[in-house]
Amino acid sequence: MISFVEPLGVPAVRKPLLSVASPPSRWGPYRDVDCLFALMPEFRGLVRLAEEAGWSADEIASSLLTLAQLNSDRPIENTGIPH
Repeated sequence: MISFVEPLGVPAVRKPLLSVASPPSRWGPYRDVDCLFALMPEFRGLVRLAEEAGWSADEIASSLLTLAQLNSDRPIENTGIPH
């Protein structure tokens, strides 16, 4: 097993690649809003990474919308990408 140790002998804290809050225990009409807020920090980070890599805001938005549609059970229209 590999151990990550800082120079002073203190174990390094490794953050998971992605971190999303778990849904609340309740089921209700605002569960989709809870999910939105849980995903928002990682979403913003993904957008920032894409911008830093040189993608335009329009390219990023279009790609994320297509990925969301591909991940959905809803039919995909006018993307040219098979489901």
